[in-house]
Amino acid sequence: MELAFKTKALQSLFLHQDQLMEKFGDAATYKIMTCLDEIRAAWSIDDIVSADVEKSDDGQSIGIRTMSGVVLCIRPNHMSLPQDLAGNLDWDEIYRLKLAEVQTDD
Repeated sequence: MELAFKTKALQSLFLHQDQLMEKFGDAATYKIMTCLDEIRAAWSIDDIVSADVEKSDDGQSIGIRTMSGVVLCIRPNHMSLPQDLAGNLDWDEIYRLKLAEVQTDD
């Protein structure tokens, strides 16, 4: 899957591992980086197994919860969003993602 970032600041945070470590700690950074690698290698969100994946109530975004208490808030990054026959977002056809924000449990 392709992964983009909502803002330049968010992109910079994830491109500089030392900044991630400062913000989230060593163990959480390792789990975040493992999750990002898995997202990039996946064909669909169903292929992500190193973290819990939950769709939002409206089905328009997903939260990927790493085992370190960090939640990656992801949205589709398609110009035209794929829909199923019921008109809902078809996550099976989504292959371009945008990391919109990062939340923590604390």
